[in-house]
Amino acid sequence: MEITGVKILSNLEMLNSVKSARKQIIPLKPVSGALVFLLATKKSGRAASSGVNSSANLAEVDPDTVSQQSQMVEANTNDQFTFSKDQYQAILALLQQSKTASASVNTTQISVSPSGDISSSWILDSGATDHICPSKVLFKSLSPITPIHIKLPNNTTVTASFSGTINLGNLILKNVLYVPDFFAFLISIPKLLSYTDCMIIFCEQMCFIMQKSTFQMIGAAKQCRGLFYLQHSSTAKQKSCDSVSHISCTIPQFANVVSNKEPMLWHLRLGHTSNKILKHMSLIYTDIHFDYVQPCDTCHFAKQKKLPFSHSTKKSLRFFELVHVDIWGPIATSSIDGFKYFLTIVDDFTHFTWIHPLKLKSDVKTILPSFILQTENQFNLKLQHIRSDNGKEFLLHDFYSTKGIFHETTCVETPQQNSIVERKHQHLLNVSRALLFQAHLPTCFWSFAVKHATHIINRLPTPFLKLKSPYELLHGHSPDLTHL
Repeated sequence: MEITGVKILSNLEMLNSVKSARKQIIPLKPVSGALVFLLATKKSGRAASSGVNSSANLAEVDPDTVSQQSQMVEANTNDQFTFSKDQYQAILALLQQSKTASASVNTTQISVSPSGDISSSWILDSGATDHICPSKVLFKSLSPITPIHIKLPNNTTVTASFSGTINLGNLILKNVLYVPDFFAFLISIPKLLSYTDCMIIFCEQMCFIMQKSTFQMIGAAKQCRGLFYLQHSSTAKQKSCDSVSHISCTIPQFANVVSNKEPMLWHLRLGHTSNKILKHMSLIYTDIHFDYVQPCDTCHFAKQKKLPFSHSTKKSLRFFELVHVDIWGPIATSSIDGFKYFLTIVDDFTHFTWIHPLKLKSDVKTILPSFILQTENQFNLKLQHIRSDNGKEFLLHDFYSTKGIFHETTCVETPQQNSIVERKHQHLLNVSRALLFQAHLPTCFWSFAVKHATHIINRLPTPFLKLKSPYELLHGHSPDLTHL
């Protein structure tokens, strides 16, 4: 029995048939090494159209349908080409093989994630060197590149000639290779970390992609059958609030965050507060449960400071036994009367303070000796020690030798050793700024503000003096504040 219109030939038989028949050959579809061809005759009428219909049906329908059509065509074989019964059986076998192979390709072409969404079928791969996408429709932009040869695990090689950008919600993938012959959507973890401001946290069942600058989650992947599949943006956003509380993560500062009553959660909410404050607040608010919280990494990074200097064990026994001196400046805005510095002198016993505005640092060599002589004359006392930094303006060796004054200097870059006057600078500047802001005066009046701040501070009680003022210790009676 023979069927007309369609014939399956090997490559050699096809060429011989073409030469002998001298007909036009139109290729339809490759099937397992053989080719299905339509041998269209140049004869007029129904021969050409019958051949087209037969070949199309034969290439697309089941073998049973082909058998029925062959019986219909069998009656009319006068003007068309024919082939033998063995060739017909070969057609059926090849079509069945082609149908099985096509179904196999369709089931393995793309790895789809458990959610079934194509945007969720991206797989996070730590071994891939590049992002790979086989679907052209996902690219936001696509540009040609130098061809890159990619070797697959089955020892076959595919070529990528285009790359582009793909947006996956908040996650943007750049330089993604377009490989239509590939079988999966891959996100290269090394490339993602290199070209994106993000970090990746792996847990037992989930993987979180966090933005470094804001610590905001921009992507999440779920583990399934040993692979981490990227979740849809809406799914990831829905899980962002409770992901930490439902996933057993190994990061210490997140390990205890389970419910609103957990102490670690309140430690984070309250700005990494101390256990002492957290314990006190747990007595006031019933929602806060106290338990000792180990300091987290953030606490160590944010709250580190230098080790404190030990307090000086030397204490003056009388007024003017030891004075601390230092210069503040230059100040960015010169005062209205042309000053850019001020000299601060603090008595160690009473903490009484004197201020002398300066136009130049060198003015200290004139002002400081004059101050010492005046004070010794007024209080009938001799200065024994003076402490300063290593500024050249304080090196008055001849004057100190004449007066029998011992000059103490701090170590280089160690202002803590002269902390009395350093802390006094902070106090003076705080009060001076407050006076200028209150009076709505410009900064150029700072010299008057500093003098007035000194006058006030000398009359304020201080805990360092057992709630007595420097003025009271120096003069023996409480100051008069009526002039203020």
